[in-house]
Amino acid sequence: MPQFAHGRSPLARAALLGVVALTLLMPATPVAAATGPYLVRDINTSGSSSPAELTEMNGLLYFTAQGGGKGRELWRSDGTANGTWRVKDIHPGSVGSHPFFLTAVGQRLYFSADDGDHGRELWTSDGTAAGTTMLKDINPGIGQSYPGWFTAFGSGVYFQADGGSTGNELWRTDGTAAGTKLFKDLRPGGASSNPRSILLFAGKLFLTAQIAPSQDAVYKSDGTAAGTKPLRDHAGALVTATCICGMWPVGSNLFFDKNEQDLWRTRGSAATTRMLAGVDVYNEFVGVGSTAFFPSYPGQLWKSDGTIGGTVVVDEIGDSPSTGLTDVGGTLLFFTRDGLWRSDGTTEGTEVVDAEVLTEDPPATLGSILYFTGYTAQEWDEWPHPSEPPQTLWQSDGTPEGTYSLGSPQANMELVTAVGSSIYFVSNAGGTGSELWRYVP
Repeated sequence: MPQFAHGRSPLARAALLGVVALTLLMPATPVAAATGPYLVRDINTSGSSSPAELTEMNGLLYFTAQGGGKGRELWRSDGTANGTWRVKDIHPGSVGSHPFFLTAVGQRLYFSADDGDHGRELWTSDGTAAGTTMLKDINPGIGQSYPGWFTAFGSGVYFQADGGSTGNELWRTDGTAAGTKLFKDLRPGGASSNPRSILLFAGKLFLTAQIAPSQDAVYKSDGTAAGTKPLRDHAGALVTATCICGMWPVGSNLFFDKNEQDLWRTRGSAATTRMLAGVDVYNEFVGVGSTAFFPSYPGQLWKSDGTIGGTVVVDEIGDSPSTGLTDVGGTLLFFTRDGLWRSDGTTEGTEVVDAEVLTEDPPATLGSILYFTGYTAQEWDEWPHPSEPPQTLWQSDGTPEGTYSLGSPQANMELVTAVGSSIYFVSNAGGTGSELWRYVP
């Protein structure tokens, strides 16, 4: 059986040794229904465009891709060939600006890009060429600010960026160059606090940052510099660790992991900040209603209601941690090396849905249906390793009879993303190289 990896596995890691022949449907207008997945557009006719950063904004898909003699740039698609085009050639020529950290905030995208003159800086786009501009050269000259972790809060967007003399710190923008400023130097001087995991919870902004070498802290902000302070626990001590390795809001609780061995929670105040359990959280967390589910290494499924007594093992699920945890219509679905599972939060209600289907990549949902790229255990056993077998698009409603492959194309796939009523993914089916595909249920 395959070993599961964190995050999304690169499409190029496995060479396709055989491809199922199929006819590609490329409609010029959106379709109301489809008999199967279809290629949206062959962006790079001489190779692979390798779409990445798939992001929804206003019902359209935005992504990065390369092709047509241009390097990697910002693209958009409405799901049709004619409606799929490059938004702007930010760095003209074959080098590309390589947009990164695409984040939709209202009617605009925020991202980092390198135009070849200013280094990697803060950019924004409304989906048009004219409306795609560098917002501010935060680290002027040859310096680069590497902005990322964009999060809307109040009337602004907060993010990390390297301003040069201040190091990598917390910034804020109101969408204008004049209104893009250092928000707070959390670690004064040239050293960087490296803010990350910036998120909203209980009407406040929370983030993790370094307050000293190899010492992370949790910060809480009310949107003012004076009101941005390290969080303290119920005993009055600063919440610090060598690594605050993840933060996840679920209902009225914000969970976080200290040093990959202790699970904590806060409800926004010092009095509600405490350790819940000594457990190795395996970097995945999902809420189903007000209950948080997470896997631990090597093979336990846990749940927590935010109390010490309510943070318990649900079930032993084998010798590998679960991945792809997803709330599907109020039921938890997830994958292990033993197939697709479901759980209602009880040991008795935690069971295998389909022992044959395997996946390597995160799934997506439309309504009460889970979509994912997968292959069968038999295909894995018969395929020459270390590469993985070709995949097909699958769907599941959490029942054995409602879990099945949608058929061709059979190829390497990744980045399943729901936009509106469609599923998009990246595939190298049909001999076109790695390109953008769509499925309309």
